[in-house]
Amino acid sequence: MKLNNSSNSLETPVQYLKGVGPRRSKAFESVEIKTVKDLLYYFPRKYLDRTSIQTIDSIAIDLEVNLIGKIKSLSLRKMKRGTFLTATLYDSTGSINLMWFKGVDYIKESLQEGEVIAIHGKVADYRGRFQIVHPEYDKLNENEVALSTGFVIPVYPLTEDLKNAGLTNRNMRKIIYQALESIDNINDHFNKEQLESFEICSLDKAIRNVHFTQDVNESREAIHRLKFDEHFFLQLLLALRKKKINEKTFDIIEFKTQKYNMILKNLSFDLTDSQKSVLREIIEDFLLEKPMNRMLQGDVGCGKTIVSILASSVVVDNNYQVAIMAPTDILAKQLYKNFRDNFEKDWDRI
Repeated sequence: MKLNNSSNSLETPVQYLKGVGPRRSKAFESVEIKTVKDLLYYFPRKYLDRTSIQTIDSIAIDLEVNLIGKIKSLSLRKMKRGTFLTATLYDSTGSINLMWFKGVDYIKESLQEGEVIAIHGKVADYRGRFQIVHPEYDKLNENEVALSTGFVIPVYPLTEDLKNAGLTNRNMRKIIYQALESIDNINDHFNKEQLESFEICSLDKAIRNVHFTQDVNESREAIHRLKFDEHFFLQLLLALRKKKINEKTFDIIEFKTQKYNMILKNLSFDLTDSQKSVLREIIEDFLLEKPMNRMLQGDVGCGKTIVSILASSVVVDNNYQVAIMAPTDILAKQLYKNFRDNFEKDWDRI
């Protein structure tokens, strides 16, 4: 099915892509993939960089290696406490033993002799031979030249639902490649001048290169662009929310000083100039008809808590409530004690 370059084409149900169908589309729904657009935004969790692929004759003990080869033998073996799976991986330069102790039934079912796989793991020595225990592996298809023999191979996160629907990384690469081939262009929300100003690539290039590229630098450029979009739209959303809030008016909080002065009088120290300045700014915010949005920053022990206590006292004197939140149980108890000590005379009413 050939899709056009309109936004509607990206909204085509993923079910209609070749190799998906009703069963796999249901599995895709479990990871919130319903349309072609959702599929294209299902990004790889990592890449196999063929520029870092070693040959078996070049590896050494204790090295983390990336190897690509063909499985020549695969067998389950018994031991006293269960079974383990062994395989031999060959490339044009030699062979190495692979071994798994966990999930052996699943791995045995998923691998077959003669398959081409990419593995990652740490080389160990066992009775004079190289071996890798519990290597990460991804199945490749040596016939899929466009998808698997480039320099950068995408590896996707696969949930149990996806695996149970028969989806492997090889399937994912085929389906996503087909989706990209069926779309002429992905419209960008930035124009050419904005792209140049922000120093980012086009959205079409980013989406294509984040999935399939011959160059690691291109995949990095694509990831940078997509992260830029995330931050941009987050900032835009926050700005719109702030604008909406600022369009509303609220009752002011008058600077009533009964509790404020009482707390100041009972302090065993004088406020610093910085504390006084911050309190002045907070109180000025209280007198506006706009909600305050402020973050108080300072080193540990610099006196942020007493500033919050004094600011809270003004709000309480205006017959409003104040909620104090803390990220940990210990800090919550410390704040509770500090507030109670400073509001001691009025604690029963607060």
